[in-house]
Amino acid sequence: MVLTATRKNCKALPNQIKHNLGLDKLTTGGLQVLFKDESGIYLQAQQVKVVKKATKSPIRPAHMSQQVKHPEKVMFWCCFSAQGTGQLHICEGMMNSAKYMDVIDSRIKPQLQEHFPNGDYVLQQDLAPCHTCKAVQRHYEVSNIKIMEWPGNSPDSAPIENLWANIKSRLQNFDYTGKENVIKSVVEV
Repeated sequence: MVLTATRKNCKALPNQIKHNLGLDKLTTGGLQVLFKDESGIYLQAQQVKVVKKATKSPIRPAHMSQQVKHPEKVMFWCCFSAQGTGQLHICEGMMNSAKYMDVIDSRIKPQLQEHFPNGDYVLQQDLAPCHTCKAVQRHYEVSNIKIMEWPGNSPDSAPIENLWANIKSRLQNFDYTGKENVIKSVVEV
């Protein structure tokens, strides 16, 4: 199940930001690129203090560390192009091929139509198994969605990864101890 966050769709990024990020020139073979990816954000959970010291030595702050046991994770999906950002969506559970095909139909196709009404686009995605399985590849072919060839093990090459890193960095100033707080914090960022 994919839920839509309550954030308004940003129709266009300011021209200065596009220029600074190089998005005003994002084309490949004359086609503009839609970058998309999903990312998980761990909830700040109740932390457990662990003391590691010799039996008879006094407890010092250096002996203590805080650990989170079994943190919960919330998955988000987003996309952007030179035309602006797409809507932020919350994905229930981990992404698999069936959920991803639902995202293609309910999220990617509408974003492609909105950003590229003339059809001059190519979709960039990483090589996650749910993106590259045969069923999803057939679904892309039937839907006439053009996919950019992308090298394996190159997450730093995708600009969307920088967007997720920026969001996660800015989240450190927010309270996200519960699922609702995580969603609210990501939407605010």
